[in-house]
Amino acid sequence: MNMTSKKIVACVDGTSASASVTAYAAWAALQLGTRLEFLHVIDRHPEVADSGDYSGNLVADSHEHLLQQLSDKDLARSKLGKERGRAILETAKAEVRAAGVDEPDGRLRHGSLIESLIDMAADIDMVVLGQRHHTDATGKVHLDHTLEGVIRGMKCPVLATLEEFSAPGRLMIAFDGSPASRANVERIAKHPLVQGMQCHVVMANDRTEPLVDKMLAWARETLEAQGHETVTALVIGEPIAVLRDYARSNDIDLMVTGAFGHSLIRQLIFGSTTSTLLRTSPSPVLVLR
Repeated sequence: MNMTSKKIVACVDGTSASASVTAYAAWAALQLGTRLEFLHVIDRHPEVADSGDYSGNLVADSHEHLLQQLSDKDLARSKLGKERGRAILETAKAEVRAAGVDEPDGRLRHGSLIESLIDMAADIDMVVLGQRHHTDATGKVHLDHTLEGVIRGMKCPVLATLEEFSAPGRLMIAFDGSPASRANVERIAKHPLVQGMQCHVVMANDRTEPLVDKMLAWARETLEAQGHETVTALVIGEPIAVLRDYARSNDIDLMVTGAFGHSLIRQLIFGSTTSTLLRTSPSPVLVLR
């Protein structure tokens, strides 16, 4: 394996999403010939607080004793968190070794995931992490703010996985013809991560016009020049819905998009944001910066 100076960092937390993150990270590391490091972050503000009732008046000796009890519990909780984190990292490393990844690393940190990744950013070539969603009282599904924060905070590509791994063989580029999306096509055309994949370049537009045809023709030529079998499509309808339906009906394994574009042409032609794509995509999403 030809190792580069940078690395893929895969974020694992021991939930059901970790297995998928591990599998996609192994796939990406083998495709890119890149070092792989797993990161587990212990939140400095744990969700589970001490449940004891320490109210009431305390004399000095009792107060000192209480502080010692709390300190002992904090120490025990911290030790348990570290042990759990190390176990999560060792499990992930063992799984990718079995998949053929040489010498994976593991890193345990305290704090927040976003801050940890930003601190490590200079050495990171790609971040892999799982998507999480929650439903509000109205039934609307929202994307986890941590994933959005990572995408906004990092300048490298971010691969947001789903809970089941499937080795990608067919990708879809959400394309709007803007300079940023054209740059994404050029990057994907030469990117070793997707070498040999069939590429679908899809535009969502409410009308057909010569400009759109020229944009799609340019994208096809750019990808085919790098050896990609390429399919272009103009889909009519509400952008997010038709892009989602296209991905499902064409067995798309990986969706590629830029990060949080809000240009006028994007609203006119593409009509979407990265957050909505992440929330509704039936495929893992690779977000380029």
